[in-house]
Amino acid sequence: AGSMVTRHLLQLGHTRIAYFVNVTDHYSDAERYAGYENAMREAGLRPWRIVEPDPDFSSWLEQRADWLKSATRPTAIVAYDTGFLLLLLQAACHLGLRVPEDLSLATFRDRKDEVPGLPLCGAVLPEKEMGQMAVRALQNKLCDDSATPMSPQRMQCGFEAGRSAAHPPKVEDDKH
Repeated sequence: AGSMVTRHLLQLGHTRIAYFVNVTDHYSDAERYAGYENAMREAGLRPWRIVEPDPDFSSWLEQRADWLKSATRPTAIVAYDTGFLLLLLQAACHLGLRVPEDLSLATFRDRKDEVPGLPLCGAVLPEKEMGQMAVRALQNKLCDDSATPMSPQRMQCGFEAGRSAAHPPKVEDDKH
C-alpha cells in the first residue's frame, strides 16, 4: 500500500514526498514505510521520514510552521493514517496553503474516513476482510485455547485517487 500511494504521487510529478508518522513500533508502520521507501528509491529519490512522537496541534504548528512554509518543504505528504492527514490539512489551512494546489496529502484509510468536500487520496484498508480474519482468529481461539496467536497478515488494499492530491506546485526541485 505504501508503494501504491507513493507511486501515485510520483506519477503526478512530485519529487519531494515526505512520510509522516508517530507510530514507529507497529508492524503496519514498517510495512507502509517500506513500500514508500522502495518507491522513492526506485524513482531515484531520497526518502523523507518525519516522526512526531505525540503531535498536539498548537505546539506542533508552532514547531512546524516555518518548515511547512519554506521553499524546501515537501510538495506531498503520505500520512500514516487519517488522523495525521487531518492534522496536516488543518495546519495547511492555518498557514494559507491550499490542498491540493500547494500541498498534496495522501493516507491509509478506512472507506468511511472522509473530509466533507475533499475526497481523500490513498490506500483503502480492506475492512470487511480484516473483520472476517479477526472473527476466524477468535473462533480458533475459542475452539482451541492452546491455538497460537495469529501473526500479522499482509492484505491487498484498494486505492482511491480522491482530490487531496494533484500535480505539484512549481518549486525548485532538490530531489530531497
